[in-house]
Amino acid sequence: MTDTTLIWERVLQFAKDKVEEPELYEWLDKAVLVGMDTRSHHVVLQMESGCEDKLSAAVLPLLTEALYEVTRKQYRLSIEKNTSKTEFDDLIFPILNAYTFDNFHINHSNEFAHAGALAVAISPGDAYNPLNVYGPVGTGKTHLLHAIANEVVDNHQGKIVYLNADHFVNQLEQARRTNKLSDFKHQLQKADLFMMDDLDVLAGNQEAQEVLINIIDYLYMHQKQMVFTFEKHPGHIIGLKKRIVERFGWGLIIHSAAEKMKDDMIESGVGEVKDANQMQSALENLFKHSNNEHTLSVLLEELIEQQKMTNVWLEKIYGKIK
Repeated sequence: MTDTTLIWERVLQFAKDKVEEPELYEWLDKAVLVGMDTRSHHVVLQMESGCEDKLSAAVLPLLTEALYEVTRKQYRLSIEKNTSKTEFDDLIFPILNAYTFDNFHINHSNEFAHAGALAVAISPGDAYNPLNVYGPVGTGKTHLLHAIANEVVDNHQGKIVYLNADHFVNQLEQARRTNKLSDFKHQLQKADLFMMDDLDVLAGNQEAQEVLINIIDYLYMHQKQMVFTFEKHPGHIIGLKKRIVERFGWGLIIHSAAEKMKDDMIESGVGEVKDANQMQSALENLFKHSNNEHTLSVLLEELIEQQKMTNVWLEKIYGKIK
């Protein structure tokens, strides 16, 4: 081990002892020493492309102070970009230009999901975070993900990360086997817009959920937009940890129903609900109308979401019809 390596290890340790924000530990570890000239008192660091601003703003002053405390010399620090490709760059799926808001078919089955997606695309990180859309196959969930991404590309700058949960799990396993889990997480944490499709796949996979929780916490803290899709309401997916379901609840959970299901709601009187008495009647009709457990569950969830907006006390109504 060289003298400069020993000095740098002491500098990093001193800096870490001064850190109050936990996230800065990670940034300190990613500041790779390229060279240290003890005669000209110059240190060159390397960070992967896109991280230089964060390093300059938060870490360089800390390292400058640490260098002085360790060496009693005033060093000048500079950053050298690392543009090399990492093995996780291929993790991200391409965005399909064909899927936009302009060609998304809006009907009374998906109008809420469309409105939520458009709000997120116009003002990422400000509207609903995360935005969660659930519903059966064929209700436009994936189309909305691509539409959001295409809108963000047209109007905002930043890195978009889009993948499905199955690919996420496979790449996570590869990262774990090769001892590169930290690199894997860092690649996803660089997202300004993070989107994941088909999260039902994560049910029962404790490791994948813990990693995703870590990513969600990081992105949420930095006000980076997240969008997730499911086939079922995340709160009804057996095998999802309470901690991750709570994080989905930080934002908005919207159902994208099939056209037939919404027609069933209208036929059962749900669409006409205006007060508690009408809601009780609609619920009774709803239970009579469908003998399909999945359809009934979806319709009931949609009814509950609608009535949250009108402050109808569901507990009181349920008590009357039980």
